[in-house]
Amino acid sequence: MAQSPAGRRIRSVLGIPLSADGQARAVLTLSMGRPDAFTEEAIYAAETFAGQASKIIRPALRIAEFKDVAENLQAALAHRTVIDTALGVVMAQNHRGHNAASAILRRAASARNVRLRDAAASVVASVSRQSDPWRVEPLTSRQPR
Repeated sequence: MAQSPAGRRIRSVLGIPLSADGQARAVLTLSMGRPDAFTEEAIYAAETFAGQASKIIRPALRIAEFKDVAENLQAALAHRTVIDTALGVVMAQNHRGHNAASAILRRAASARNVRLRDAAASVVASVSRQSDPWRVEPLTSRQPR
């Protein structure tokens, strides 16, 4: 016989799927200490509640998806900034154009068996005083002399 976290014996369990967009995303689980505790009225009330709760799940899932997309875009922008900075360094050091610098950086990443963004971070770190090329320093105003 199962026990609840509070140490009470569980003898009846009712599980109702909470769906969003036609897919079960969660389960409303109710438990009672006596056998056959859920009447038809109780089941109907729980199903009605689950239907209302499902309406809340849909926008919550969308918000979570948008948050993930925003975080991924932010990471992509950070990687793009480091890659573009590294390309500028390679262009300046090798007196080459953008396409040639891109090829050099890609070959370096391939030869080291690392991602392009990691090879770019190494290039940026090698020419800057910043140990972490992913960290963006805040702009400070210069004091007049």
